[in-house]
Amino acid sequence: MNKENNKGKKISSKLDNKAKKYFNESQIQGQKNNKISRFSYKINFNKFTKIIALLLILTIIVVGYFSYVRYKIIIKRIENEVSISANQVENVFVDYANISEMLLMHINHQMINNPESFRINSKIAQILTTFNQDTKSINSLGNNFISGAMFYWIDVNKNLIASSSGLVSRVINLSSRDYLEKTQKNPNRLQIGSPVIGALSGQSIIPMALGVNNLEGNFSGSIVLSLKLENFMHKFRNLKERNIEFAITDENNKIIMSSSEEFFRKNREYYNGNNAIENKASQNLSDNILDNIEKHYIENYGKIIHSFSLLNLNGHVIYIKEIENQPYKIITAIRSKNAYKIVSSEMLPTFIELSLIVIFLIMVKIIYSILIFKNRK
Repeated sequence: MNKENNKGKKISSKLDNKAKKYFNESQIQGQKNNKISRFSYKINFNKFTKIIALLLILTIIVVGYFSYVRYKIIIKRIENEVSISANQVENVFVDYANISEMLLMHINHQMINNPESFRINSKIAQILTTFNQDTKSINSLGNNFISGAMFYWIDVNKNLIASSSGLVSRVINLSSRDYLEKTQKNPNRLQIGSPVIGALSGQSIIPMALGVNNLEGNFSGSIVLSLKLENFMHKFRNLKERNIEFAITDENNKIIMSSSEEFFRKNREYYNGNNAIENKASQNLSDNILDNIEKHYIENYGKIIHSFSLLNLNGHVIYIKEIENQPYKIITAIRSKNAYKIVSSEMLPTFIELSLIVIFLIMVKIIYSILIFKNRK
């Protein structure tokens, strides 16, 4: 009986040992499988991370490239707009100059046909008054180019003697007018002065002047047509709406007129004794614009002399060209802050659209990868 019990215990012990051994082997195999599973997951996770990183890099490259292309297109369009605006200014300026020259030359011929007008002030006053009435019909045909204009006679001593309203009540010396030196040196050729306050009208005017020689060929004085600056600037109201600045300069780069003194002109200090009393804009172009003209401008050729840059706060877009058959230049510009607004307003939607498209493609790739990974499990 004892033998049988011992034998049963031995068999039971062997079974227990086998069970323990199988359990241990199962645990070891389970641990191995877990390690393999974790290792496989880590490999797949790293692979997945690399794919995401690669896609992000591609996103940056694609969005960056197309954003840059879009940026260059916008800058080119801004530059084209500035150059087209210069042509618009030129067309209006040339029309004003041609009509003014035609009218002044007509008065000159009337004076030559009436030699007494060179000696008797009342005669020239009569010519100016009569001609001013005749120009009303020309004015209606000329799109109101000379609406509100006045004609003046300034003698050889630079004294204002007569106007289209008749003889002046008192002689006014206009030696300070910049155009009178030019009319004396180059008679029979239109000279355009800087905008001034009219001596008689009290309004801002643009003087169009023509030097006159008498029958002996001696300089006798200047006929002046004063055009209202307001009418001239009104022609460019659409430029202002588009934030285009412009200036017209003479052959010495002196400003005749500009839409913005602060932008184009060089400030200078006026002194009272040793103390500076105020800053005023001179007729000189700013140093920045002059430097760009000297570096980049080619004679007889319109050109962008300064372009926009996101990294430059003074990255104004500046274009310059010569007026055909005239000793004048036109400068047009868009300030950097306005150019930046155009670029940012047009670039931002493009950037967002490209980013959303690429993000969508990435998400599709991620979802596809997850589904494949689950199926492999």
